[in-house]
Amino acid sequence: ENFDAYRGVLGYVPQDDILHRGLRVGEALIYTALLRLPDDTRSTEIAARIARVLADVEMMEHRQQRIDELSGGQRKRVSIASELIADPSLFFLDEPTSGLDPGLEKKMMYTLRYLADSGRTVVLVTHATANIMQCDQVAFMADGRMVYYGPPAGALFIFKDPESADIYTKLHVDIVDHERLANGELAREYAVWREHNPNARHLPSLAHLW
Repeated sequence: ENFDAYRGVLGYVPQDDILHRGLRVGEALIYTALLRLPDDTRSTEIAARIARVLADVEMMEHRQQRIDELSGGQRKRVSIASELIADPSLFFLDEPTSGLDPGLEKKMMYTLRYLADSGRTVVLVTHATANIMQCDQVAFMADGRMVYYGPPAGALFIFKDPESADIYTKLHVDIVDHERLANGELAREYAVWREHNPNARHLPSLAHLW
């Protein structure tokens, strides 16, 4: 019911691009600005914002190109740019690297790292773990349960894997052990931790519990 109050704070990029592919990149961003920004926003301010977000996602040179002529990675960047128009401080992305080759996936993660370094909070859901070292914090889920939350380097240590990409496989292959942890030992350790930290605002990582 208070969505309007958060319209300028939240940004969301779904897994599937929702851009009108018959428009040019610049045109799509103009329409987004007209829909998302206050009615009294000047045209000069809109132009400045469009230039800024295109620079942020490295798409300035494609401004006059039709969206249906862009690659998958480029379209994803335009989707991100369209949400950045409103200058959100909290940014959610669903599978932002889905369908991208390894090179484009890495470039996308570096783009998101840049956005986070510019003062935004960036939250993403992904099955691609090769570049999670660009994240400040990661959470791994298995069978609907959180089995790790903390720095990405800590996940490599906890799961005893030198490569982050192997963690996802381990979580799905070694599910019996994770169920044992979630339902047995780990549950008991969590109960003890919660008793000693009743006012904690964040869940502990496995490193804390173990």
